[in-house]
Amino acid sequence: MANATPNTIVEGLHERFATITGLHIILDHEPASIHDTPTLYTLTKRYRKIEKAGVVVETFEFTHRLIVDSAENTTAEPLLRALIPEVSYCVERDPQLGNRINKGRAFVEEGIAGYSRINGTTYRVMDFTSFTKSSRVVLRP
Repeated sequence: MANATPNTIVEGLHERFATITGLHIILDHEPASIHDTPTLYTLTKRYRKIEKAGVVVETFEFTHRLIVDSAENTTAEPLLRALIPEVSYCVERDPQLGNRINKGRAFVEEGIAGYSRINGTTYRVMDFTSFTKSSRVVLRP
């Protein structure tokens, strides 16, 4: 099995998010407009690499913005509350992301609610942060 890459990790996370009932659109970029809700998109946030005693630990951090509905719609808040645990639970059910991560796991650490204005409409959103940690042994001459 090859080492996890940012693209394979996002592919695996999106497969997990696709198991959420009612989530209509999953994107790997920030949309210019919203065509249907709920929508979730992923952006790269941070990368860390630490090597110690011949072991390399890589951490990939992503932001996943869940857009539920126009902030003016009375169903936005209940829908957001219903989807919050699902974003975390779907990754917990397969933390190796379909065997994309050999030695390590993915997890969703937190979500911060807010509002986002997209193409003239204010939406109720939650920004989730996921971490994927993987390790490998490095043999040095």
